Amino acid sequence: MINNTIYRENLEYFADIRKDDQMTPIERSNALAKGEEVDCMPVQMMADLVLPDLIGTTLKESELSAKSKAELQIAAYHLFGFDGIGMMHGLYSLPMAMGGKYTESDHMTKSLTEPPIKDIHDFSGLDLDCIKLENDDAAYKAFDAIRYIQDAVGDEITCGMNFTAPFTVATGVVGVEPFLTACAREPEIAFQVLDFVVQAQCKLAKSFLEAGITVGTSDPVASCTVINPKMYRKYAKPYEMKFAEFCSSYTGRPMSIHICGNTTKILKDVADAGFVTFSLDNMVDLEVAKEKIGDQVHLVGNVDPVAIMMQATPDEVRADVRKCYRKAWDSPKGFTIHSGCDMPYGTPKENMKAYLDEAKKCAKEQAHAYKNPKEHHIWDEK
Repeated sequence: MINNTIYRENLEYFADIRKDDQMTPIERSNALAKGEEVDCMPVQMMADLVLPDLIGTTLKESELSAKSKAELQIAAYHLFGFDGIGMMHGLYSLPMAMGGKYTESDHMTKSLTEPPIKDIHDFSGLDLDCIKLENDDAAYKAFDAIRYIQDAVGDEITCGMNFTAPFTVATGVVGVEPFLTACAREPEIAFQVLDFVVQAQCKLAKSFLEAGITVGTSDPVASCTVINPKMYRKYAKPYEMKFAEFCSSYTGRPMSIHICGNTTKILKDVADAGFVTFSLDNMVDLEVAKEKIGDQVHLVGNVDPVAIMMQATPDEVRADVRKCYRKAWDSPKGFTIHSGCDMPYGTPKENMKAYLDEAKKCAKEQAHAYKNPKEHHIWDEK
């Protein structure tokens, strides 16, 4: 439940972030789609772990109902002036809905402690008939929360849904070590798990797609920080594509993806998979990404959420925002500023404000810089 006193104080603290906005996010998005001029380019930041504190509640409390989940995202828009908000199905929500055990705390997302399938060779627990929106608490609440958001601010901003990609979800269904071992030694077993997961995720996503809600995906365990490129190409990429193709069959548009960790070695693979937007972790050099795949996908990223957003000074935050623009503002398929991943609980609001202040300045200049690409721009100031 929102503490109105704390919320009002923080609304006042962040009020000047949106003072120069002349368009709503929807107006800005529609204009960009038509190739028309905008007041500034979009600005985004992943802040689900830090937002509850700014409205006087906890993450655990904000997850209790569809309404409280919606209020958190609406507050994000009002506080930060984001150009898009969204719901996350959750890293391992499907395994939890299938009976996996988990722990939860006030300020962290639920953590899976025991997978629902104890024996990777026993598939009796993989029952697709049991996968339904009403049986999955996270998906069910998210669906209702989006409808609540649409009623409240739907004329100003869009709210999408993110489903975790099959490879990552599979590690939660049977356990990380058993699944990765199967990928290396028993590929037929790994493919059986993946086949079940992609069908399950598609069943859950269908309700959102039929309601006209945009669906994106993320695949944290598929990064080269965890697996090698060969394994990504064999197991993760094909199932990312299967899920994306299913969603695109409803929307007629390609999907966006986020992959945590270092994806430098698979940048081209992700771009070739047909994704329209690639959200990059801070471990990837934006300049390298622009050179390798900037002509194929819209790049999003990638201020370091820990070393910069949580631990650095406001001036260092501003400098890192400028660095991201310096490297990628002119990427051929476009660039949107974003944090590399979710910021940890305890990230100072002074740093969040510094990020948003600098990002808005750069995004305003970015909107007009394409006409004068050789001029000196504010992000050139190191």
